[in-house]
Amino acid sequence: MTQPNSPSTPPQPLLGWTMTIILLALGCWLMAICWHEWLSESLLAANFDCESGRRWLIRQLGGRLATADRTGFSAHVPFEHVLGSQIVFTLLWWIAGAVILAKRMRRSFFQSLLLWGSYSSTWWLLAGSWTMWRFIVTLCGWNTATAVFTHFPELWLSFASAGWMTTFVCLCVRWQAPSITTVPECARTPWSIWFLVFLYTVVFGTLNTLLYNNLLVPHGDSAMYEEHLWNLLHGKGFRSFIDKGLFLGEHIQVIHLGLIPVYAIWQSHIMLEWCESLSLALGAIPVYHLAARQTQSRWKAICLAGAYLLYVPMQRLDISIDFKTFRPEAFGIPLLLAALNALDGRKWLSFGFWLIAALLVKEDYALIIAPLGIWMAAKALWTKATVGTRLKHSLPGILLSLAAVSYLYWSVKVAIPYFKAGNEVHYAKYFSKFGATTNEILLNLATKPGLLWNELGTAENFLFGAALIFSLALVPLFSPGRLAVGLPLFGALCLNEIARNTQHHFHAPLVAIVFWAAAAGLHNCGRWADWLRSPGRYHLVTADGARFAAIMMLFAASGFHFWHGMDPGGLPFWDSYSGAYWRKKYVATRRAAEFEKVAKLIAVDQRVAATDFVHPRFNHYARCYDYSGYRPEVPDDAEFLVIDVHGPYSEIRKPQDVDEYRRHPDRWELLPDSTDGQFYVFRRRHAEPAQ
Repeated sequence: MTQPNSPSTPPQPLLGWTMTIILLALGCWLMAICWHEWLSESLLAANFDCESGRRWLIRQLGGRLATADRTGFSAHVPFEHVLGSQIVFTLLWWIAGAVILAKRMRRSFFQSLLLWGSYSSTWWLLAGSWTMWRFIVTLCGWNTATAVFTHFPELWLSFASAGWMTTFVCLCVRWQAPSITTVPECARTPWSIWFLVFLYTVVFGTLNTLLYNNLLVPHGDSAMYEEHLWNLLHGKGFRSFIDKGLFLGEHIQVIHLGLIPVYAIWQSHIMLEWCESLSLALGAIPVYHLAARQTQSRWKAICLAGAYLLYVPMQRLDISIDFKTFRPEAFGIPLLLAALNALDGRKWLSFGFWLIAALLVKEDYALIIAPLGIWMAAKALWTKATVGTRLKHSLPGILLSLAAVSYLYWSVKVAIPYFKAGNEVHYAKYFSKFGATTNEILLNLATKPGLLWNELGTAENFLFGAALIFSLALVPLFSPGRLAVGLPLFGALCLNEIARNTQHHFHAPLVAIVFWAAAAGLHNCGRWADWLRSPGRYHLVTADGARFAAIMMLFAASGFHFWHGMDPGGLPFWDSYSGAYWRKKYVATRRAAEFEKVAKLIAVDQRVAATDFVHPRFNHYARCYDYSGYRPEVPDDAEFLVIDVHGPYSEIRKPQDVDEYRRHPDRWELLPDSTDGQFYVFRRRHAEPAQ
């Protein structure tokens, strides 16, 4: 990492005037090529989630949209216009930065100009090298690498921009010698963390509430969890009627039952949304303490906690890419972080308690706990002690690993099949390339290494890992041992045909491991900086590497959040072409207002079948069945069928499009429409009694 400043030596330019100007010119040229490609090719532009901004830039640069393809519109943009704009932008930030540095550091303008250009040119060149690497791998015919670079530009740009901005901050601030914050001071959670927790909870709790009020929260895998609580409190069992049996036949997932005391007071799905947002936000507290213990610096720990709250893979647990806003897996992140914080603090009772709580989130967490036990044992064996002492200290880790493996086996092979009437776990079908049953899948994994490698070594899997690590400026890689704890789960997700990204919920346990590794990585960055620091006046790395890493990590998380965040801090929220555009999702709609008329037609003691996004509003009725493409049949005891005509993914436009009504018109009566075509309500016909 380039170093701008040392606490004892004033920063000196890394390069002379000639080399600085050459690198800036080359970086400017390469960045112009990058922007020309990003604006022209729709496939590349789609990575930035900002189609309206792209179209505005194309118009300003004198370009025009061209032919349409499956990813959008390509464009013709004059390269000379892009290059001219890039030159102007480069000169502006170079001169403006030099002016600020001259004032802050009390140097001459030309000294500051050389200093700022010398340090920033390397990051500018790194950002522009994306187009060079993409050209090389394409020329060599490396299809996987080409696919990676095609879907990698915003991550690459965020990383390089984070280094560039961090360099400027470190040049501007007059750093004193690194101070050691005392342990009692670090042990107290500062008010700034509590404020950030409050801010995150309010923002995402409000967004989730608005989505629910607009009938945009699906029942499947989201509002169904509220039905679990309602049915359990009303003697209907731990189930949702979207499933045939008890929910334990799907997952050993009971953590959301802990919300029953609050739910008994506020019986609404909105309550679950606010609890989930608060729970995710509270994860910033153990993240802060993990970093504070490693770095003995309060503000570095605050930087890591801030990066956690901006971390897009974490926020996807709150609002996923398909707007599923509640998943119990979200509760596992703060619980696992609390367990890891207790482990670092050697608080064994707390460690055990939080681990058991994490296992209640989902059986998947055993895939984290088992390698965590191996890590504990390996760390004990690595210490300088007698053989007997090392073996004794490694025993708890070994036992923990064995217990986690046993629990996972019991869950997958005994408990879930028992509640599923002897059938295989439903997610075995996610690994269909390896077999149809868990035994067949494990056998093929062990005996077919070629098939295993073909599934692991894909561009999609590399991008999955990059989204987890690059958005934290690669800092977790500086603690490879801790990061390796997540490898078994990461490998399983890379083989899962629907989980190879951070857009849903499967990666939840990995979030805690990545930040646990990042906290130790901050400390290790400082140690590497001390070892790599060159003697004399030129410093290639910062004297306090943890300082540079903490700031860069915060900027990197902010950059990735800027491109992909679904809250007001992200471009998709403001982009009218995005599915997350605020006017489409959070402004009250006519469809939601008209539903009130439907609710008045059906008494709460009735049994209803309904399509997905309107299904949650019938959770408190006698029963509500799912009527969708997955379950196109209506149970015989359902008295009403409610069709959400204009809901997401709906292809129904007239009553005859409803399969049940078209196939059995004698069974259903279409009630008069008072919603102006927003909903169709059918009532079951009953046979007239014999005369």
